[in-house]
Amino acid sequence: VSPQIQPESTGGFTEMLRDRVVIPYEGSWEELRHVIHHELTHAVTREFFYGGRFGAAFSGISKLRWPLWFAEGLAEYESLGWNANAAMYVRDAIIFNYLSPIPDLRGYMVYKGGQSIYNYLQNRYGREKIREILWKVNSDRNVVKGFEDALNQSLTEFSDQWHTYEETLWWPEIKRRTETPNYAQKLSNHLKWQNAINNSPSLSPNGEEIAFLSNKGYYFDIYLMSSTNGKIIKKLVSGQRNKELEEMHFLKPGIAWSPDGKFIAFAAKGNYRDKLYILNVRKSKIVNKYDFHLDGLYSPAWSPDGKKIAFSGFKDGLSDIYVFHLDTKSLTKATNDIFSDASPTWAPDSKTIAFVSDRQQYIYPDHKPPKDFKVYDFNYRYTNIYTVSIDGAVMRQITDTPYINDKSPAWSKDGRDIAFVSDRNGIFNIYLKDLEKDTTWVMSNLLTGADQLSWISDLHRLAFTSYYHGGYDIYLKRDFIAEKDRHPKLTPIPTNNEIHSKISPEDLNKNVPFVVQNIRRMSNAFRSFVFDEDFKNGNVP
Repeated sequence: VSPQIQPESTGGFTEMLRDRVVIPYEGSWEELRHVIHHELTHAVTREFFYGGRFGAAFSGISKLRWPLWFAEGLAEYESLGWNANAAMYVRDAIIFNYLSPIPDLRGYMVYKGGQSIYNYLQNRYGREKIREILWKVNSDRNVVKGFEDALNQSLTEFSDQWHTYEETLWWPEIKRRTETPNYAQKLSNHLKWQNAINNSPSLSPNGEEIAFLSNKGYYFDIYLMSSTNGKIIKKLVSGQRNKELEEMHFLKPGIAWSPDGKFIAFAAKGNYRDKLYILNVRKSKIVNKYDFHLDGLYSPAWSPDGKKIAFSGFKDGLSDIYVFHLDTKSLTKATNDIFSDASPTWAPDSKTIAFVSDRQQYIYPDHKPPKDFKVYDFNYRYTNIYTVSIDGAVMRQITDTPYINDKSPAWSKDGRDIAFVSDRNGIFNIYLKDLEKDTTWVMSNLLTGADQLSWISDLHRLAFTSYYHGGYDIYLKRDFIAEKDRHPKLTPIPTNNEIHSKISPEDLNKNVPFVVQNIRRMSNAFRSFVFDEDFKNGNVP
């Protein structure tokens, strides 16, 4: 398909000159749907602007060039609508004043900033205005002129109004929310390190150290830091420098400590296939690697008894929870069906696994999908937390939130609680589920959000990653349980899926408090997905 090894961040690509779309499938139905819609938007707009004749695109590109914000923003908006992930990036850019004018959007903001532009267009003018813009661009053979003709104003004026719209939405949220550094101790520093991603934190069993994934040295490596002050103790793994560790799975990360604190397990791609690696922490040496001949392997979790490692595995189009038995070197499945299962974490008894799934009501053994089940007729666009016994015999649904994403479960050591992340108010916040009382507590009210929890409950320490001030960093909450009574209910952000927000044209030329004008039920949920930042020559990623 491609002479180059595609980076992990490439969700798919459309090749204009070769008249084809390349779409990967990595075990998530929602991610597949998103990529298909995103890339087909490119294909359809290419057909619309350039026609389907051989060489038409080649000759047409010289006459009509698409700015990336125009092409990628449309593809993101058509495939996702407006979602929590896009809101997070735009909200952060507004708060820290790095949202560029429309013509100057670069990097990942051509996706999320572009998505925001089309969301603003639809909220202010209606969806038909987007259609009119496309027709004007096609007839004028110029994106800027097409925008200006359709809107009857300059692109600069429209850009200023878009900025005012976003500022009016997000500035009031600063008073309503907690900035991540004021909620927890910041341990990594992407601004100082001049990198973008520090994620996959994993607290050591004694809570004194954190293993994490970072591109602080340009490549993705695994580091060991002190949980006291964030000081880097040493680099554990050097990734992406040879064929043995080609990809470190920063989009689906997971680092697991052995219960004795001597080893960590992680997944990476080596020699074109995912493997499970075991590393001696003190020696910084890989001591074992296991190749299960899977199409994908993600998010390992080491059982408290030290005898098993669970992970999300992808094989023959199916994503399930696998259990690797270290004593017998045997591999078994805890789930085995068509649904997308991910992010396993162990109960203290080492007999039960919590995981994330899109299966909704299909809980084994009592509620299996019918024989004529078709996944394309099923709403797989949101996830909940479930538990399953390691033999797959007993399954239980822990959360049940339609049109919401619950993810990143972390089990308490006494087995009574599961911490998790959810976008129930439009921001990915931290929640706590009491399994005995069947009650849920809101544990944070963050301005940007949290993800990838690692919890040592008896020490009241919770590590997580958060996007803040233009990058992802590792944070540590030292008094996690103390948050239990501080956030009884979170107010939704203006772009929550219960709200269709509109700001009057008169308000676009002044800064005014945001007021919700209309409330209605929307069918689309907040969705999360991260796309490619590396634009390849000749490709539209």
